[in-house]
Amino acid sequence: MRPTVRRLRDDLAGPAGVIRGMVRRMRLAASSAVRWTVEGFVDHDGKVESDEAEVFPGVGVFARPLASDTTEVILLKVGGASGHAVIVATRNQDGIKRIGALAPDETIIFNSTIAVKLTADGAIQIGSVGGPYTPLVNGVVLASGVDPFTGATYGALANASTKVMAEK
Repeated sequence: MRPTVRRLRDDLAGPAGVIRGMVRRMRLAASSAVRWTVEGFVDHDGKVESDEAEVFPGVGVFARPLASDTTEVILLKVGGASGHAVIVATRNQDGIKRIGALAPDETIIFNSTIAVKLTADGAIQIGSVGGPYTPLVNGVVLASGVDPFTGATYGALANASTKVMAEK
């Protein structure tokens, strides 16, 4: 037996090998509401390892990345190497690139178009992905407008609606 094959066989034996079979780093291939398809290593026959996995997000938070984004997952096989596959962590590399750098102690929640940023000084800001971000004042986003009849500037609550619901 070749030394490399012997080393791999020895590495996969025992408890360490069992754990390696249960915890995997994989790439998201497709997502649906309940189960996501993940892909892993390509074996020596050229077949791509694939599995269907249930997502275990944090309480009160659920997100699905764009199908075109490069998303990595940590997959855990509950019950052993052939057990129930669950995704316990995700990382969206393309989403992180769209957001850009964060300052220390900043947090951002985002999808492909909008972001909510929590700054180190406690401010909450909302804006398009990559900015600019508008700070909240007293819990709302403020804006202004110009009255088309008088030309006077007025304050208004901003919104993200693309539809005008009131009659003119």
